[in-house]
Amino acid sequence: NVSFVEQGLCSNSTTTFFPTVTPGADSLRWDFGDGNFSNAWSPVHTYANGGSFSVSLRAFLKGDTASFTKSINITQFDLTLTLASD
Repeated sequence: NVSFVEQGLCSNSTTTFFPTVTPGADSLRWDFGDGNFSNAWSPVHTYANGGSFSVSLRAFLKGDTASFTKSINITQFDLTLTLASD
């Protein structure tokens, strides 16, 4: 069984992915749906723009593979600060 949850869904801010893999895997391969990939166990990724992204996780164990794909929605977050003058 392979799945994941994510935390942090704003563009230009980090999104962290937490996998659930049973039984444990030898390695993981993440596709963040925006042309970026990772082999980290719990990767941190920053989306440059908002939108819907199809994120895939593939787990490898002793020659076998299992995968899970989930659509996540990243909110466009353009931070603008206006500071009052003294």
